[in-house]
Amino acid sequence: MDRLNTLLTQVLNRRGLQGQATASLAVYQAQDWLNRTLPAFASDLKASQLKDGILLIEAGNSIAAQECQQQLSLLKDYLQKECGLTHIEGVQLLRDRS
Repeated sequence: MDRLNTLLTQVLNRRGLQGQATASLAVYQAQDWLNRTLPAFASDLKASQLKDGILLIEAGNSIAAQECQQQLSLLKDYLQKECGLTHIEGVQLLRDRS
């Protein structure tokens, strides 16, 4: 009997949704990591999307952006090693203008 993750991967590939599912997982894992690593800025940092191998993180203020900037390489390493998301080429921090 096939394992659930094998079946899920096969179905997602068949439907052409594997890339979207992987991107969603990366955003979810990144947000969780940010909340655990920088709890004081959890409401100011938002992992928004993974596009073309670049994870985008929006910062609500400049202090949150500065603190997050120092952790970006650790976040990328975490996503690649711990989560198995090897297609992440980089992490980009954006200052939210809203």
